[in-house]
Amino acid sequence: MKRVTFVVAVLCATLFMTSCDKSGKKAIAVADSFLSSYFKMDYEKAASYCSQEISEMLLEAVEDKDDLPDEILDKMAEASSSTTYEIVGIDDETLEDCVLVQYEVRPANAERPIVKTMYVSKFDDEWKITSLK
Repeated sequence: MKRVTFVVAVLCATLFMTSCDKSGKKAIAVADSFLSSYFKMDYEKAASYCSQEISEMLLEAVEDKDDLPDEILDKMAEASSSTTYEIVGIDDETLEDCVLVQYEVRPANAERPIVKTMYVSKFDDEWKITSLK
């Protein structure tokens, strides 16, 4: 009986750790998809990875970009496409249903990366970016 209890306990612990790992991976995938879309200047798609509040702020911030002269839009697109990012750390243990993602942004010709963070939170089984810092 002790052996059965031990085996069941080990299986439950393994299942719990696996589900946390999958949640963290899903949150990281959302963060990566957001960053990829954002630096491709596909702001509509980037906004789809965000909470309603962040999505509205992002779309409002880029609302007038199409009114800019083509030369400026071209320079913005060039700078954005040559900007790289890398996810460098995650914390998926401190808060339940929330993952802190730390990433580095390296603009073209930058000597050092800019370290940024975002929170990715779970809403109704869907991960959304809820904060960008």
